[in-house]
Amino acid sequence: MRQNKIPKSIYIFGRKFKIKTTNGSGGSANTATCEIEIGLKYPKDRADIIIHEVLEVILLERGHRYYRYSGDVNENYHFSFNHNEFENICTDLAGAIKQLRRCL
Repeated sequence: MRQNKIPKSIYIFGRKFKIKTTNGSGGSANTATCEIEIGLKYPKDRADIIIHEVLEVILLERGHRYYRYSGDVNENYHFSFNHNEFENICTDLAGAIKQLRRCL
């Protein structure tokens, strides 16, 4: 995947999220500012990072991401949903992937 193939934005739940790239590794998403950051350091990981951040936004927006303990540490996040919700999440993710198909 080349950097110029990553779209500049994606719509999730009708909200436009800007996709920014960094020289770092990993990624992050901020639902308050509607921004997703994707690190370009490891090209083979870009698709995984994009899917990870988009799915996390979907789960957060659907009310399925919780804090297990205090603090903003990744391992403290807990995700919970039943099979019916899982089907909805898959539909949301499929819609996002359709927008991202050129970069995955």
